[in-house]
Amino acid sequence: MRYVEVQRFYDHPEWWMTSRKCIHLPEEAQKKVKRKQLERYVHPIPAQLESVLSYFHDNPKPPSLQAWNQNLERWSEKSGLNSLGISAKSTRKSIESWMISAGVPLHVVCLRQGHDSLTSMQHYQGLPFTEDEQGEIRRRLAGWV
Repeated sequence: MRYVEVQRFYDHPEWWMTSRKCIHLPEEAQKKVKRKQLERYVHPIPAQLESVLSYFHDNPKPPSLQAWNQNLERWSEKSGLNSLGISAKSTRKSIESWMISAGVPLHVVCLRQGHDSLTSMQHYQGLPFTEDEQGEIRRRLAGWV
């Protein structure tokens, strides 16, 4: 989900469809001007995430986009990582790139992310993962596909 969608999801726990193990993002969740889908479903939700959703809704709301970006930059620098390019979009870009690398069908990735295949190809495909990294990605995404 886009960071702003995560913030709106916090205010709408009813978007979590427990019986279907998915999150329904209605039109008001995605106010992106150039969006390709009026609504979308994020599914399947892996057990790891499902177990923290109640914790998510029972704790303070995620910070503003600006505060989150500042936190990410500060944390990356403290951990010795180059903070260049790290932002709220980094996790979303990573998971899309990982899903493609792990062999999740492109149409499934695009539906989850709310992209068309051209957007996915231009921005998320083709990252040069080594075979070891691809194995690690597949291991980490077990349960997500």
